[in-house]
Amino acid sequence: MIDNYNKSNKASDLEHNVLITHPQGHRLVKNIVTGYQNYNGEAKAFYDEIIEKIYEFCIKELPILLQTKAIFVIIALIENTEYKDQVIFYYFFI
Repeated sequence: MIDNYNKSNKASDLEHNVLITHPQGHRLVKNIVTGYQNYNGEAKAFYDEIIEKIYEFCIKELPILLQTKAIFVIIALIENTEYKDQVIFYYFFI
């Protein structure tokens, strides 16, 4: 998901260094999030970790990500995961 992120200048380089903001790459991340409800068993546990990392990154960089293609991933988090309330709360109250 992250390539050279620690070396980037947050706002100016985020789009070039993070898959979630890439014009086509965000679709891959979004498909993982939207398909989350279909996973079960061991796959569910594996994807739980991935979804949690995506959520944590989105919350950490929310003001910047809302201005990029990552908005579609954030919407998918709200529609398809148990992080709906946390994302909405963070957006409106933090």
